[in-house]
Amino acid sequence: MNKKFLSAILFGTLMVTSAGTFVSCKDYDDDIDNLQGQITANADAIKSLQELVNGGDYVTGVEKTDAGIVFTFSKSGSKTITLDTAEDHGQVFELKNGEIYVDGKATGIKPAADAEKAPVKAVDGVWEFLNANGEYQSTGIPVSGVTVVGSQADGFTLTIVDKDGKSTEVKVPSAASLITSIVLKNDASTNGFVISKATFTKPSKWAGKKELPADKSVVYSSSTIDIRVNPVDAPATEAKYYLTNTKNQTLSNIALDAEAESADDAITIGGINGRAANTGNGLFTLSMKQYILSKDDAKAFDKELTDNAKARDMDNTSVTNFNDCVAFAVNANNKARSAYNLPIGTKVAADLTKIQVKDMASSEATLAASNPTKKEITVVVGKTYTIKEIADEAGLMYDMYFSLAEVDKKTYGVTYDDLTHTFTVANNPDVSTAATGFDLTINTLSTKGQVKKAVYTVKLSSAIETPSTYEAITYDVAKLKDTDASNDAFTLDMDIMKTALGDKWAQWANTVGLDKTACAIYTKADCSDTPKQVGVTGLKITLTASDKTTPATVNNLKYIVVKVDKANADDLKLDKQYYLKVTFKDKVGTAEVNNIVVPVTFTAPSVASQFELKPGYVVDGTINAYYYDLTEDTKKNIALSRYFAKSDANAVVALDTEKEVKAKDNHSYRSGGLATLSEATMAGNVTLNASATDKDGGNAVAPDATTGKEFGYGETLTVKATNDKYSDTGWTYSTDSKKAYSFTIKIMSPIMEGTVKPVEGSTIKISANSTKGFDITKAMITGVDYNKNPYNVVPDKDVTSDPTNQVDNTVKAWDNEQIANVYVTKKGDDNTYIKDITLIGQKAKTADAAAVAGAINVKADPLPNEQETAIIVNVKDAWGYTISEEVSVTILKN
Repeated sequence: MNKKFLSAILFGTLMVTSAGTFVSCKDYDDDIDNLQGQITANADAIKSLQELVNGGDYVTGVEKTDAGIVFTFSKSGSKTITLDTAEDHGQVFELKNGEIYVDGKATGIKPAADAEKAPVKAVDGVWEFLNANGEYQSTGIPVSGVTVVGSQADGFTLTIVDKDGKSTEVKVPSAASLITSIVLKNDASTNGFVISKATFTKPSKWAGKKELPADKSVVYSSSTIDIRVNPVDAPATEAKYYLTNTKNQTLSNIALDAEAESADDAITIGGINGRAANTGNGLFTLSMKQYILSKDDAKAFDKELTDNAKARDMDNTSVTNFNDCVAFAVNANNKARSAYNLPIGTKVAADLTKIQVKDMASSEATLAASNPTKKEITVVVGKTYTIKEIADEAGLMYDMYFSLAEVDKKTYGVTYDDLTHTFTVANNPDVSTAATGFDLTINTLSTKGQVKKAVYTVKLSSAIETPSTYEAITYDVAKLKDTDASNDAFTLDMDIMKTALGDKWAQWANTVGLDKTACAIYTKADCSDTPKQVGVTGLKITLTASDKTTPATVNNLKYIVVKVDKANADDLKLDKQYYLKVTFKDKVGTAEVNNIVVPVTFTAPSVASQFELKPGYVVDGTINAYYYDLTEDTKKNIALSRYFAKSDANAVVALDTEKEVKAKDNHSYRSGGLATLSEATMAGNVTLNASATDKDGGNAVAPDATTGKEFGYGETLTVKATNDKYSDTGWTYSTDSKKAYSFTIKIMSPIMEGTVKPVEGSTIKISANSTKGFDITKAMITGVDYNKNPYNVVPDKDVTSDPTNQVDNTVKAWDNEQIANVYVTKKGDDNTYIKDITLIGQKAKTADAAAVAGAINVKADPLPNEQETAIIVNVKDAWGYTISEEVSVTILKN
């Protein structure tokens, strides 16, 4: 492997024959010379290189010129790093014949050869060389200036070293270096890569412009290879591709080019077969240009295919698969490499029998040696067309040329290029009626040397080529919900089309009938799919003058106004790319004059974006809903709308049935079994189920016997809101992600989530052996709700009789409407410290009796010691839940 170390002064004149290089042979190939100059750099140019790299550009070539080192970028053109060639910067440092030379003089330093290590490298501003011990040793020769090393496979590294030995690197990628992996289409192993060969018999007479091969030369062509490259935006078309086997042997004569897959539709599951998606998403087709070998060279290549590739003879019907063939991989400039999954096949080329006009339907013409059957085609004036083989005969046409009558050539302004196989009709002899047309002969020469021809009878379309480009339009359907009627439409400016027509405007105006204009919506960019006719019921389209109201004539046409209907979407979907094609026809409405195609997308806010929670109700993303209603029949209903500042009133609302909320006895319970919605809209109420059911609707769970809590009480329930359409319009979402919104909610009692505790300290002190008992008053004990709001557990509402201190007490002795009952018990059945607990109701002063304060009366046993014990305060709230809180009491010895 020969590499060149070239100075800024002597680049291009030094011949280097050693195996030395700044980088190891395994990293860089022979395609690009390494450049090394002891120079000063233009700082702005260096900065611009880095900016281009950061912007995603890449290098297609590097060369040394008188101006400096020139980097050619794919998108940004050439950028030059200028060189200072003053005498004091002219030191030449090179490696030749295995020895380091400085200014042409041998230094006696001979780096050791190592396949894995560079013989010379720069370290801390000084050149070091690889010695016989495999270690790097200083030469004492300082480094300064700019060094460029690399290749088209790996990219390039620009190193700038200042006079103090400080270095800065700029990594400049090449096309191939950006490709990280190559994936073959799944059918590669079954279809193989088939090389066709045709022995060329030189014709006695041929008028084509392409140089003919020697007689009995062999012309090779091939099938194609479908690949996917990563990353998907890598410039795969800039690289060359080769076929390499597992022994790193690359097949000679085969160099492939990449063409991006260009279908307008996304590829179906049946057609994808291991590939990605459309242009810009990594799909490419590799193909080989025809190449010619002499008879002897062809024999050598055929032997290589037989011996090294074990190529399958496709003409041998007894061999039905590629199992015995050598497996090859596709590699990009010897950088990225696919899996070894591609066998080689060979066959004798078939005869060329048909041609076609590229991208023109029903244009296949049959070839014949003489008197071919004519094929009629219709072309658009000003448009360029290409002649090519049909798909099954790709690569079989070696050359072709056009011929037609001179009078037709001048009358219709026909121009053609025999080498590119293209022709254009520039003139329409009659702007008001279609011309009669002319015969165009295609003379072909196959790879076998067969001379045949086809004749097209060319008719002219009344269409006028209009190369106008309209920017894509995105219309927000939400505008239909405001009060401004002018927002209900979008417009297409016809001045864009007029400008594109140029001097054909008069022809257009004389031909067109504006009242015959047709509009349709397509899903393919080339409008080849079945259209959706629009303009009558949903989208209403009018041609207007500049005021957007007055019906247009050819003289005042300014806008196409497209009015969007709120209720009728013409079966169009939101967030889907459409193409609005406006076709202008002639005055009788039978022939197309021209058309414009405008990319259009209708969009609308998602369902989720139409919901806004009131933040005051939300904790960690979940609505904390506390009961608020005290009306007996509705008190356990939670109104969903209460918690939202806005919502989609047209959404269908349901409790989730997929995600498990809790489990019991190996049964799974979901939100839909734990609660119920009164109706399937945001106007509905959610209520906890008294009988919770599992995911299958069985295994019911009743509320807790002590607390009254339903099985779903306090659990995080999920509610889903879905709407296939945007709000109350007729416009349907095309993506599921925009159709749905979900939120979570917990339903709780404000009392149940509180507690009961002493007002001061951690215990309530009472006296022992009091015959009247000790009254615990509201000044000593309190209840608090979830928000620490206090309420009295001691009776505080005037009554005429005392509450019974039982779970079934019916005396409403508490003023707080959220409290239904309180009863107090001693802790533990064997608690002998407390003899009895009663409740004393609050009584108003009467003529016969003084007022009585409510209290919890506790009679304690006579004790010789101070003793702490506890009472249990049970509070039943208005919603049927009972909170039981242990409260410490200390019995004092007086």
